[in-house]
Formats: sequence, C-alpha cells, structure tokens
Amino acid sequence: MPYMLSYGIVSKGTSPSDLTDSDFKDLANKFKIKLVDSKYNRPLSVDQIIRQLWNHTEHLDVRRGGRRVGNASIVVPTTHAAADRGGMNMSATKTKFKELDKNYFGLPPYALNRTAEGIVYQCRKPYEHRDLSRDADATSFRRELEHALDSERQQGDTAEHKKAENHIAQRKVAAALSAMARNEAMRSVFVYKGGVDAVIKLAYESTDTEVLSSCASSIGKVAEYLDYTTHLIEKNVIPLTSCLIENGDEQTRFCTAIAICNMTTHDGLDTTLVRAGVMMPLQSLLSSSRLDTLCFTLLSIHNVANCMTAADAEGAVRLCLQGCKRLDFMHDYESADFIGRLFRNMSRMPQYVSLLGEEGVLPVLISLLECQPVTEIVDSTSETFFNLSMLRKNRRDIYGSGVAQQIIRMVELGSPQSRAYTLLMVGNLLGSGLIQDKIAKEDVLNTVIDLLDPKFKEQCLAAAFVISHLSHSLSAGSVMVNKCDVVPKVLKLVAERKQNGIEVHAVSYLWTALANLAHKDTLFDKVMEEKTLATTLAEEATNGDQQEIVAQLMLNMSEHAELYTIVGDKVFAKLVLSFKTLFIRGDTSDIRKTSICILINLAICIPESRAITLGNDLVDILEESGLDSPELNHKFITLLYLISCEPTLCPKLVDFGVQRMLMTVVKTVTDEGRDVIAAILHNLSLKRALLGTGVLGSLVSFLRNCKSIRVLWVSRAIANMSSYPRSRAILSKEKKLVPCLSGIMRTGSQEADRVQHYCALAICNIFGSHLDKSIVDNLIKNGTVVDLVVVTLLRVNSITTKEALGKALFNLLSRGDVREELVKLDVLEALIELSRIELSELLELSVKSVFNISCETKRYAKKLEALKVPHAMISRMVINPELQGARATTTVKITCGKAIANMSFDNELATAMTHEKLAEACNAINNLKSDEARYCAAVTVFNVSFLDNCMALANSVAVPMLVSILQSGPILCTQLAVAALCNFSLHEVFMDQLSSLALAPLIKAISAAHLDSTVKIDIVYFIYNVTTAFEPSHKVAIEGGVIVAMAKIVKVHTDEQIIGMVGRILKEVCMEDTLSRRLLADGVMPIILKLAKYEYPSLKLDLASAMCSMSVTPDTSLKMLKLEAIDILFWLTLHDCLNMYDPIRKYVARTVRNFTIQLEDALYMSKEERFISVIKVLCKSTNDDVLWQTAVVVYNMLNSPSVVRAPDGSILGGKKVEVLSRDCKDTLLKRGVIQIIFDLAATGSDSVKHLCSASLHSVAEHIPNSDDPAVLQLIMALLDADGDQFGEVGDRVANDLPYSQVATPHGTDFSHTETGFTGNWQPLSCEVDSIFKPASIPMEVSGSAGYDTKPLTSGIVALEQPVRFKGEDFGSFRGESRPSTSQVETIHHDDDPLEESETDDPQGGDPHATLTSQEGGNQRVRFRDVQGVVTGFSDDESTNPNDAIRAPDISPRGPSASGTPKGGTGRKDLRRKSSSGIKSPGRHKKQVWEESGRSSTASVLPSILNLSADKPQVPSDTLGALQGTEYKPKSPKHMVSVQRSFSGARIMS
Repeated sequence: MPYMLSYGIVSKGTSPSDLTDSDFKDLANKFKIKLVDSKYNRPLSVDQIIRQLWNHTEHLDVRRGGRRVGNASIVVPTTHAAADRGGMNMSATKTKFKELDKNYFGLPPYALNRTAEGIVYQCRKPYEHRDLSRDADATSFRRELEHALDSERQQGDTAEHKKAENHIAQRKVAAALSAMARNEAMRSVFVYKGGVDAVIKLAYESTDTEVLSSCASSIGKVAEYLDYTTHLIEKNVIPLTSCLIENGDEQTRFCTAIAICNMTTHDGLDTTLVRAGVMMPLQSLLSSSRLDTLCFTLLSIHNVANCMTAADAEGAVRLCLQGCKRLDFMHDYESADFIGRLFRNMSRMPQYVSLLGEEGVLPVLISLLECQPVTEIVDSTSETFFNLSMLRKNRRDIYGSGVAQQIIRMVELGSPQSRAYTLLMVGNLLGSGLIQDKIAKEDVLNTVIDLLDPKFKEQCLAAAFVISHLSHSLSAGSVMVNKCDVVPKVLKLVAERKQNGIEVHAVSYLWTALANLAHKDTLFDKVMEEKTLATTLAEEATNGDQQEIVAQLMLNMSEHAELYTIVGDKVFAKLVLSFKTLFIRGDTSDIRKTSICILINLAICIPESRAITLGNDLVDILEESGLDSPELNHKFITLLYLISCEPTLCPKLVDFGVQRMLMTVVKTVTDEGRDVIAAILHNLSLKRALLGTGVLGSLVSFLRNCKSIRVLWVSRAIANMSSYPRSRAILSKEKKLVPCLSGIMRTGSQEADRVQHYCALAICNIFGSHLDKSIVDNLIKNGTVVDLVVVTLLRVNSITTKEALGKALFNLLSRGDVREELVKLDVLEALIELSRIELSELLELSVKSVFNISCETKRYAKKLEALKVPHAMISRMVINPELQGARATTTVKITCGKAIANMSFDNELATAMTHEKLAEACNAINNLKSDEARYCAAVTVFNVSFLDNCMALANSVAVPMLVSILQSGPILCTQLAVAALCNFSLHEVFMDQLSSLALAPLIKAISAAHLDSTVKIDIVYFIYNVTTAFEPSHKVAIEGGVIVAMAKIVKVHTDEQIIGMVGRILKEVCMEDTLSRRLLADGVMPIILKLAKYEYPSLKLDLASAMCSMSVTPDTSLKMLKLEAIDILFWLTLHDCLNMYDPIRKYVARTVRNFTIQLEDALYMSKEERFISVIKVLCKSTNDDVLWQTAVVVYNMLNSPSVVRAPDGSILGGKKVEVLSRDCKDTLLKRGVIQIIFDLAATGSDSVKHLCSASLHSVAEHIPNSDDPAVLQLIMALLDADGDQFGEVGDRVANDLPYSQVATPHGTDFSHTETGFTGNWQPLSCEVDSIFKPASIPMEVSGSAGYDTKPLTSGIVALEQPVRFKGEDFGSFRGESRPSTSQVETIHHDDDPLEESETDDPQGGDPHATLTSQEGGNQRVRFRDVQGVVTGFSDDESTNPNDAIRAPDISPRGPSASGTPKGGTGRKDLRRKSSSGIKSPGRHKKQVWEESGRSSTASVLPSILNLSADKPQVPSDTLGALQGTEYKPKSPKHMVSVQRSFSGARIMS
C-alpha cells in the first residue's frame, strides 16, 4: 500500500479492500515488472502479479536495511482483487502464511495445517471463546499472553516517545540539509556527496509534514541549476515527489510544485522528465486547494508539453484546461493574463494547435476577451487565435466560438501587433470560406481599410491580406468598391510603395485584390472608373516588380467585352501594343506566356481584336520568335486557333502560310499542342476541304496511340468530312478508318464523351453509305462489330453518342446479306439495351429495330425469346417504372404494338407474353384510337387466346378492350375481337367478366348488318359457351336481347350445329322464370315453334325443357297458349326421337299439366285443335311418369281448378267459375276424353288408374256402357286410391328433370396467319453542324477564376517560437503590482501554514476565526526570484523552511515592470464592463463571498483564487464560460468588500 500511495496509484483514504486488479498492474508497471509470461506468451494472472510484487518489495526492503516503506508492510487483499474471482490461488499463497505453532484461537487441528482448507478456515472461522480457567495449558497461556501484552504496552509508550524524539531529530536533519542546499559553496557537496540521497531517504521515512516540506524546499533549491537537476532525475527524485504530495500537507505540495517547476525550466530535460513520470505528480498537484500550487503546476505542465505527442499531449491540454477552470480569470486580470500567455505559448507548439481547438480552449479565449478587454489580454488571445487558425481544421471551430463578435474589440483594444494577428486570423478564416458575412459590412471594412497604414508594416500586411481574401467575394468586393473606395486607396499605396517602404508581400496582396475585383462583372465598370489604373498598369507592366500579378489583372480585364469601349481605341491599342512589346522584350518566359494569354483573352472576348492581332505579320512574328519552345508554340497555335474561329480570317490564315507553320510546329509541340493543331484544322475544314495531300494522313496519325484532346478535334473534323457526299464516299473506301475510330471509342481519351460522339457520327455516316461487302466482312472478322457493340453498351456515356452508334448499328442491320450473322453478334441486343436510356429518339430506334426483326419472326424467334423482347416491349407500353428509359410516345407504342403483334404468331413468344402485363399493354395500344393500333391490340390478344396461358388475362382489361374494339371497328379488328372473346369463353375464369361486359355487346352485334356471318357464328359460339357454363349470364342475355338475336340467326342459318346451339341457348335462358314475360315479349315462342319443326332430337329436348321452364310461371301460361304453345308441343312430340323421346314427352307432359292449373288456361287449351293429339301421343308412352302427368292433366281439366282469373287479373268465383268449368268439360267430352281415360287406365299403373277412376267420376253421367265390367272395374278402382295422392295434382311442376345433354364449348373457327407488316431498313444518317461552328477548346484563362491569395507562410509572416516559462516571468504577487482587481471568490484553507494574521488572535491564534475588522486579515507572503528561478529561500532570510517559502507571482509584470502610480493602471486602453460586475481600475476593490458562515482570503496567489469544490460546468453563453452558473454579481448581503492597500490587505465590512 505505501508504494501505491507513493506512486499516486491510490489516494490516502483507500483501504486494502478497495484495491482492484488495475491497481496491482499499475504498480507492476512502475516497478517495470513484465505482465506477460515470456515462456507461454500470455498475460499473467493477478495472483502471479501479486506474488511478483511481494518478492520485489521484499527485495527493496532488504536493500533499504530490512525496513519497509512507511514502517508498514504490503497488504494483500483477498476480497476484491482475487476473492471476486472465486478466491486466490491457494497453492500460490500458502507460502505467505506461516504455520501456527500454537493454537491460540481454539482452532480445530486441521486449521493449523498449511492447506487450502486451513487457510479458508482461518479467514472465515469466527473467533470461538474458550474458558481458559478450566484448562491448565490455557491458564499458562493466559499468563504468558498477559505478560506479552504488558510488555507490548510498555514498548508502545516507549515507541511514542521515540517517535516524537525522532521527528525532532528529523526536523533538525532536514533544516541542516536545507541550509546546505541554500549555501552556494556547499551546494555541490550536497548534491554529489550524499545530500540528495539523505533528503530522499528522509522524505521516504518521515511522516512529519515540516520535514517533508523542508525536503521539498531543498530539492526545489537544487533544481534551480541544470546540472543538479540532471543529477536529481538520475537519483529518481520524480517518484519522491509523488510521495511528498501524498504524505505532505498543502505547504509541502506547494514546495513540491516549486521544485518541479524549477526542474522544468531547464532546456533539454523535457523528454527526460516526462519519461521519468513527472506528469503523475503534476496531475496530483492539480487537486491542491492552494492556487499558487495550481499555478506552478500549470507552469510545469506547460514547460514539458513541447516534448509530448499524441495521447500525452492531449492529456496535457486537458490538465491545463482543468487547472484553468479553477482560476477566476473572468474577474481577475492577472489570472486572465496568465491563462492567455499559457495558451498562447502552447498554440506556438505544432502538436497542440489541433488539440487546443478540440479540447475546448476556444470558449476560454472568448471569455478572456469578454471579461478582460485589456491590451495585454487581447495581445495574447489574438496571437493564440492566429496560431490556431493556421490549421485549417480549427477554422470552423474558431468561427463557431463567437470570435466574430470580438473582432472589433480586438482591433480597437489591441496593439498594432495584436491587430495584425487579428487580421491575419480573419484572413485565414476568409480563406476557408468563413466569417465573410460578419466582415463584409461597411463599418468593418472601413476599419480594415483604415488599417492599411504604412507606418505599421505588419499591420499593413495583415490588412492587405484580409482585403485580398475579401476581394474573392462579390458582396464584400461590392461594399469595398462602391462604399469604401478601396480602389483609389490601393492605387495610391501601390504608387507610393517605395516612398513608404511597404513590404513586397503587402503590395502583392493589394495587386491581387485589384485583380480579383476587376474580375467581378458587376464591379468592373466601377474599378475602371479610376483614370490612373491604365497608366499604373502600363508602368507596372514595363518597370514594376509585380508584372506577373499585373498581367493577371490585365487578364481579368481582358475578359470584358466592354473594355474596348471603356478605354477607347487608342488606349486599347496602346495596351495591346505594350503587352506585345512585353512579349518581345520580356525577361522571363512566364511573362511572355502571360502576354500571349492576354492576347488570347482579348481574341476571345473582343472579336474585333482578332483582326488587329493578326495584322499582316503575326505569323511572321511568331516564326521569327522561334518555334523551338514547345510551351510557347502551344500559346502560338492557341492564338492562331482563336483567330481561326473567325470565318473571314480562315482564308487569310491559309494565305499567310499557317498550314506550313502548323506542319513545322507539330514536330516540336507536345501532345496538347497537337490537339490545338487538330482544332485549327477542324476550323479550317469548316470553310475549306482538307483532303489535300498529307492532311488526311496527318489527321489519322493524330489518332494513333493518342488520348489527348486532339482526338476530339480530329474526330470532329472527320465527322465534318463525313457530312458531305463526296468526302463520305472517300472515307467509306478507307478500310482502316472505322476500326481506328472504334478503337478510340473503346480505349477512351480526354474529352472521351465528345470524341466518342464525333466518332459515332462518322461511323454512322460511313455505314449509311455504300460499303463494299468485303469491308463489312472484314469488320465482322476483325471484331470491329463486337467492339462497337461493347462500346455502345459499356464505354459510351453520352446519350447523343449512343444514339449515333445505335443508328450505325441499325445501318449495319439494314444489310440483309449479313443481318442474321449480325444478330448473332448481339447487335440487336445492343439496340434493345439502348432503349433503357432517357432519350425518346433512342427508344424509337430500338423499337423500330425490334419491329423490323419481328417481321421475320420465324427466323429470329429463338433470339427474340432469349433477349426477352416480349417483356421489353410490353414494359415499354405499360410504362413500367422499374424499366429504365424514356417514356414511350405514341409512335413508340404503335411500333411496340406492331412488334408484339408480329411476335404473337409464335407460340413460344406468345406464351412469354402471358407472363407480362399483356392486357395493359394491348389496352395502351388500343387507347391510341387508330385503326392500326386497334388491329395490333386485337391480333395480339387473338393469338394469345388460343393458348392455355390466356387465362392469365382473366380479370384484366383485356375483355373491356376487346369490347371497345368490337364497338369501334374496323371489320377485321371486330372479327379478331369476337374470335378472341369466343376463345376466352372456353375458360371458366373469364365467365364473370364476359357475362357482365361482353355478352350484351356481342348480342347486339348480331344485329349489325355489316358483320360477316362468320363473325356472327363466333358470337353464337360465345353466347352458347357463356350461357351453358355461367348461370348468372342468363339474365344478362335476356336483357341484352338474346331472343331477338337468335331469331335473326335462325332466319339465316339452318345448320344443325348452329340450330342446336340456338336451342340450347333458348333452353338456358328460359330457365330464368322471372323474366318469362320478357322472353315472350321478345318473341321466344315463334323461334321455338320454328325450331320445333326440325327433327333434331337434342334440339327438341332443349326446346321441350324451355317450354317446361316457361310454363312454371302462372302469369305467362295463358299467353304461351295464345302464342301457339300447343302447336309447339305437337311438333315436339310428332317425330320419334329414339332414346330422347321419353325425356321430351316428360317435359311436354309437365308443360301441359302446368297449363291445367288455371281454369282459363285449361279452357283455352281444351279448345286447341292439336291438344287431343298431344294427349294421345302422351298416352302412347310407356313411361310411368309421362302417363302419370297425362292422367293429372285429364283429372285437372275435368275438375274445377281452384283459381280462376279474369283478363284484368282479378280472381273470379261463383257462377262464372261454374260456367267455365262446365264449358271445359263439355269441350273435352265432345273431343272424346272418356276414351282417353280408358286408354290411360289400360296402359298405366295403379296410380294412373286411380286418377282415371277419379276422372270418370267427374263425368259419371256421360260414361257409356256403365254395365261393362271393365268400366265398372275402373270406376271401382277409386276405392283403392289413397286420398293423399290427389293433393299434388293441383300444383305446378317445376323443371326439375335431370338434363342429360352435356354442353360442348366451341371456340372460334377464324384464323389469321400474319399481320402483313414489313420492316423499314432505310439507312439513317447523323447531322453534323452545317454552319460555321469552330472548335471550342477549354483553355486556362487566369482571370476566369480570379487570382488566388497566397496563403500565409513563414516567409510572409514570422511565426513566434514557443518559449519556456520561468518563475520570474510572472514577478512577485504584491498587491501594488496588479493593475486592477475585480470580484473574486476566496476560500480559507485550513491546512495552509502560510496564512498568518498581522496581529495576535485574541482567541489564541485560531486560524479559522472569521475576519470581520481591519485588525483581522491575511498577510500576503512575497516571493523572490533568484537567477531566473522561483525559489523558497534566500541567503539572508530565515532558515526555517516554512518562513522561507514564498508564493510566486504569476502576474505578467512584476513591480519593476509596472511604472504606474498607486491607484492607476498605467494603460489608457484598459477597459471594464460595468454590466459584468467588473470594477474600474482606480477603485482597487474586491469582493469576498461568504461560505458556511465564514470567509477569509488566501495569501499565496493573486486574485485568481476562485476555488470551488464542485467542478465548473461550461454554460452555453460565452461570458459564463467555465463557470458553474451564468455570471451574476452577488447581492450585497452575500458579500463583504475588501479594500486592498499597497502595503497589505484591509478588511472592510
């Protein structure tokens, strides 16, 4: 534990049970014990680390004479470090426990053994009390124990006495050692002859604070000298300081802080101190309650900070910031100045520039500026801000810290040097695009411009630097030019620079500002208003030392077309002449280049200058100047290029021999120069043909192994040549041209998109001409076609280029002799992929290609399926959002529809279509409202309807679309639509849609006179399929007029199949008994009558079923009879229908029975001529059901029905009913009903006989031969009848007979083999600019982006180097040395031995008494500085270390530096904000907060003593930075004012 305390690993109050694993590892690191097992290369366990620490400490104890540090032994915890992991390794620890020789504690026998169980028992077994009085051995043991306790008590008293005597001796030794350290003659002996060792030994052994303080003072005195400090470090004195800090009091810590500070003041020891672990005691000292100790600690950290890097440097910054938070720099000037100087010096160290910005120093600096607005503070903070701003990373943080609000204050209060730093910082921020909105204000800019004072060179340079940066901004430049008149001031300074001695860099920045301001279009006129500008420019261009920037300024001016108008003809000519002269006589090639650039700019911006520049001798001048410089040659040809952009000057250039010059220059210029030559040739090609000898060869040679810009102009020239028929024919004969252009497009080059574009244009036009088949075959063999495909899909990015290449591929496909081979080479696939580009022309081209290929579907069906062409075409028509490309236009949709129509004739392709949104696609085509579009939609769906996969179109828009086509035509489309619907009706999934949407329109279509009979037959098929398979369609069919339609069909067609389908349709619709009236009204009865005459058994069965279904309805039965229902029944039963005869007669018998339910129906039927014939036919049946129903008919007609209705619908009764009933009987009797009864009885079953017997009873008076036994037997048969069997004879019979006929759906018989579409393979051509459009070369024009402001470097601004702080740098802390005071908070430290009262304490010198009068106070102890090092002793002072230790003054100026009289500050710039609670300099007052009912002042530091037990929190506002709460002045009741005099401190209530 003492070793951990000495190294600062644990605090003083830490108990052994609080130790953790990391504490043991930290101590092992201090002892340099390896934590890794070298044998097994794995980390040591905590138990192993503890064992090695035990051995190491025992070794140290032996070296120190067998005594442990602090008279204590290491305590090995067993509760946290090891017990938490399940207990310590007992095999490793049992050697540390000695066996118990005697059982003193009554333990069991096994507990005395050195085993794991014994040790655990000893640790956990509670003490068991034994009655020793009963044990003889225990009695003797008790006596021995009492004797031992008495001896120990006596020894304890002696030890206390010896300890007191030992402290006195130690103090004497410490005083003697301290005297030796102060004595200059004995100092060397003290250091090298054992004095240091004695101090170290005494410090480790003693626990007396006075001894420890003397030891620290001795070390501090010796540490004043470099050699001695080195010896101290070698003696391992740094760990000693940790022991002093831990064991000593505040005075000891204070002396230790001085000692460490003195050691850090020496050069060259930074790294050694850091490696020796100086940061650990310094970190411990930061927790000291004395702020003088804190300040020395901060000085020490600062002094060694320069050698730290990475994490150590970051920790140093955090420690400094942590310590500074305890200083009341917001209220105390000296604290603020100390912090400002501390961070300023750290900002000079490169490794801290980034850390200071990251760790929160910026709010501290802002608080210093806000709370201490004095010159010295502004000087330090401004330099700090500038140093931090030199790192671009910090600039945004600086801007965000609120420094913009402090700039004016820094400029107004700071010295010229401070103003220079402030402006340089602003310039750096402006260089990163920050703070411009805060600076670009008229008042601020006026202030900056006013600082262009040549008397202060650095300030003038900084102001010029800021103006140069501001000139890049249009808003700031506008304010400077229009409101601040910066241009005349700058010109004046430039003109008088030699007289005023302005630095060259400042002049350079001023010229840069002018160059950038002239670059702004809106400011150009205002800048040019200065009449002296042109003169100054001309003079500077000829004789000045800033010709480069001046030339740049002229470049910026040369961009403006109005320059010619502003300066006038003569001045403009003079300027041009001056720069042409400068080109000829220029000292450097850069100036000559700039002069040429000016001419180039003038040629660009002022077209009138081109002819003037060309003159009659420009080409000669350029040739005479020498054509051996590639760079100048490039400028020459650039100028010639600009001149060639003028169409009227191109012939002159040719006449002046420019081609000869170009051919000469091409041998010397670089590749970029060849690019410009290519551009010149391109421009010339726009006016004249360049097909002379060598020109085409040169153009082709430019393309070889080249990726520069010249490829662009050569390719464009070739494209221009390909636009003319004559030159195109020549190009088409060059076999190597197309492979060369394809290679350029594949390999890429500068301006690759444009190069590819012009190459594509040329290739397209060449392919559009007549190409020999050998050339095409060669293109296929050498892979050029494949390259074009790859380039089209992958290499080319430009849409227009892809369009040209697409046209080229299309032109290739237009050759029918090689088309199939080209399709195999994926030419078609490339064209399809082009449709994914957002260009409607490419989409049209792609779709057109697909359509042309689809016209030969039989040949390319597999390829089309492999390329998923149906999916692509359908997706285009439905505008699938997942499919890339342009939105399909009307033309594209029609073409897609035609392609789909062509492909739909192939079953595989048609099947693939069903997996897509085919219905939506066809509907989209149909919506185009053209006959061609309708045809495409109809034929596509028609072809698909033959497939089983057509069911995918169910519940889609396919059916509504076909219906719309049916209604709009034309005839072929109508036929296709009807056929498709007919095919759809074969599938159940379509029934719902077909019934609701298509059935009625198709029924209506039968009545259309223009439709062919084949179409109507398909409609009959459709109606037949729907009505037989989908019962809900019956009602729709009836309401749609199916009866009328069938009547028209019956009139025309007599075919058995058609007639049979009509009969089945009538059978199905007549089952809808609720619409019987509608059926009769539409004329169903005449149709049935006509069909009943056909001798088709199945037809008769359907008609009989229809009659039976309609007869069920009571309201329509009479009407049916009036519509010749009996005739229909007669014809239905007339012919023998073989096996269908009985089913037919069943339906007929039921129908007749239903007619007998109502009396009026029966009466009407009895009078029908063919009624008896029908009854007789029914009687001949051998089917019991038929005979039974016939017997019921006879019975019902001979007996009065229960219901009789009048014609108006009312129910009749009484005599009327009797009359009708009698009339019906009479009619039947007349027609031989009795014989019919006997015939029925003879052939029928018993039930039939019973009904016949009942019928005879109804006409008993009319029975002939009643005596006949047969008659009597029939009459008596009624006795055997069951009465219940007559209960149903009066009810109507529903059509519930089983129907045996199976409906066979029938599809269309219509066929359509092809669309008749033919492909259009007319070659396509690409248009090249036909007007004179010169090549546009991107050239670097300096004025186009302004002239960049040169960043600050060490060559421009001298950066301050970090210095090492010493104690004397801050003087002694005397009250009169302070320029001002402010509100501070002071806290009394109980353990500070330096606090002494000026007068005797009436309470006996209680140091804690509250000071409430003038007599009670704190005497400030002064510090002396000897030989530049803070010391605690002087030779003529007392030898008592506690009296000799003095507190250092951290004030920026000592008493000697302050020349101000009492009561004043000596600075006229010193200002205070009354709103912040800061007192004025002349009052010299401070306020002391009362805490816990008492207050006192600390004596060891200036008014930076603002201690708080709680860690300060940084609020959001700047003024309250580093304070726990926002700063507010205390109310009077919470404070007492302290009036400080120059001789000491007085307390005032």
